[in-house]
Amino acid sequence: MSKESLYMDDLLLDNKGNDNQPNRKVDKLGRVRPRSYCHKKNPPKKAKKVESAEENVDVPELVTELDQSPINLFVDHFKTSDSELDTIVNEKEENDDSENIDTIRSLIEGATFQNKDQSNADAGDLISDEKWHELMDHPEITADDADNFFDTAESKNENVDNCYDFEQNSTIYAGHHMTIYTSMVLILLYSMCHSISGAQLNDLLTIIGLHCMHSHDGLKSMYTFKRFFTDLQSPMKKHYYCSTCFGDINFDADVCPNENCQHQLNQKKKSYFIEIPVKHQIKTFMEKEGTVEILNQRFKRKKKNILGIEDIYDGKLYSDLSKLGGPLSAKYPNNISLTWNTDGIPIFKSSKVSIWPLYLTINELPIKQRMQTENMILYGLWFGESKPFMGGFTKPLVNTLKDIETNGIDFDYNGQTHNSKCFLICGTADLPAKSIVMNCNQFNGQYSCLRCMHSGETYRTSKGGTVRTFPYNSSEPDPEKRTTQECINNAVTAIQNGTVVNGIKGPSFLMALKYYDFVKSSSIDYMHGVLLGITKLLINLWTNGSNSKEHFSISSSISIIDERLKRIKPPSYITRVPRTISNNIKYWKASELRTWLFFYSLPILCDILPENYFHHYSCFVEGIYLLCTDCITPDDLKRSQTMLSYFVHMFTALYGQRYMTLNMHSLLHLPECVEDLGPMWVYSCFPYENANGLLTKLFDGTCQN
Repeated sequence: MSKESLYMDDLLLDNKGNDNQPNRKVDKLGRVRPRSYCHKKNPPKKAKKVESAEENVDVPELVTELDQSPINLFVDHFKTSDSELDTIVNEKEENDDSENIDTIRSLIEGATFQNKDQSNADAGDLISDEKWHELMDHPEITADDADNFFDTAESKNENVDNCYDFEQNSTIYAGHHMTIYTSMVLILLYSMCHSISGAQLNDLLTIIGLHCMHSHDGLKSMYTFKRFFTDLQSPMKKHYYCSTCFGDINFDADVCPNENCQHQLNQKKKSYFIEIPVKHQIKTFMEKEGTVEILNQRFKRKKKNILGIEDIYDGKLYSDLSKLGGPLSAKYPNNISLTWNTDGIPIFKSSKVSIWPLYLTINELPIKQRMQTENMILYGLWFGESKPFMGGFTKPLVNTLKDIETNGIDFDYNGQTHNSKCFLICGTADLPAKSIVMNCNQFNGQYSCLRCMHSGETYRTSKGGTVRTFPYNSSEPDPEKRTTQECINNAVTAIQNGTVVNGIKGPSFLMALKYYDFVKSSSIDYMHGVLLGITKLLINLWTNGSNSKEHFSISSSISIIDERLKRIKPPSYITRVPRTISNNIKYWKASELRTWLFFYSLPILCDILPENYFHHYSCFVEGIYLLCTDCITPDDLKRSQTMLSYFVHMFTALYGQRYMTLNMHSLLHLPECVEDLGPMWVYSCFPYENANGLLTKLFDGTCQN
């Protein structure tokens, strides 16, 4: 037996040789294990991370220093007040029955579940709340309201060993200053921050227990550690739905109440998504010390150019709301606006399971803090093999948004009660995710542009396939613009007739919000469209050997390009060292493509790319650069529009119609998008992709601990 094992035996045996820790066992490696673990002959080779970490969702906190870790933040909080944190965790969600009066349900299955007895709506009038309720809540698909509780008393007591008693407010042991709750959360944060395995966490619990004079139940094993967090009250809510028809169901339902479904609801047919109440998160955020002062800095900022567009506040949509007496003006300093984002994240390589988080960000925060993950609001998570049914996923969200834009949220600050109204005014996502949220055709469908009425054309490729292209029409360079009212009318018609009308499949929850312009508030993301779309397309066209006979091909000079990239020594604000194109272009990230577009490409390609193609590409670079600066003047907008229009107009002649995709067509709308919502970096998906990366780190394979 090893020295470590002998030493461990001495610790666990008293002077008479009796076992001081009857619930512990020592394995062959000298590690203290629960009795159940030692019965296993072959312990798992690799353990999964703590699954309970997913239940410990923290309300975003205001973080001003980039180098602060979650552990340091929690320690600082513990030093100031333990009771304050306990109050937040144990706070019960207030139920407001009036929130559920108006709901928006986009009907993906509308063609199957049509209500032929619906009354016709006047396409020329704004739709009232009663008409929305009538049009979008079909009797055929209306189900009982989903359970909004996280854990009922019955579910908590199922299969639970009642011999463990956790008193959160009691100290670790008599005489110690730290509570059991604080100790357990610190251990959990440590395991999450350092991505330790289940076996490592179990060993850590053992070591901590050995250092305590009297170890509490939470440190006995991984089982008791997880039990501690399952017993805590959580603000999260589970909303159950039928995995066949996506209709709402009750937690204890055995049969789907949808008359057109009626499937038996076994474990595989009963699914749910998680909601983290937005009102609770915003209230907690607003009550943080210094938050109100930081939000009001927008009224004191000094602009470089009085006419320049320097942030979302200078866009037309925000400016209209912040005019004298407007809801976002200095008259209402506590009111805030929000931006939404969502995207699918594949979790495992061995399955199709993905998660779809939906984020909200507060536009009134300074840009550096606005984009920090700690300050984002996570509304909920949809997970599974299928894409989310937005009608059900966003139903709790739209009820909340309609309530807080009308009644606001009461919060306590500096000993006084204040009210903050919140308005959703902007949204960003890649094209597939945007089409799901807005309930419209995807990028390869007819009328898939949400800014204009360009229908596109079907183009047959050389391989026999087809793609949707949007050729530039010089005789009509500006197609008819869409309006929010027309989109609402199209959604109503689509429901009544069961067809797609001008690319609109049906209503979206965004149509029910008072201050969200369905057309202008939905931004064009330049990370996916410009960088991962157009920029990467051009590099592949130039360097791909299959295009070696084309006039634009520079595949024979790719070694020269690689050599020039290797010799570049970027400054400190560019975090990634240049990688070669020949071997790594398919692995280039969006940030690398951004650096290539703005800094590397023109000096490298000036004597390699044919002159007419180089000048054509230069117009693209300048047009995008002007829309990404920190101060965009009216002259910059005009010049950018000229540059991008020329680039799109000449693209077919230089590269062919095959590549005139929706991304290429969207370049024509970028200056208008900047004029409405601010510079393109305000609503880019870069910060949300970083948040998605942090979420994926919480998953580690499909094996159990």
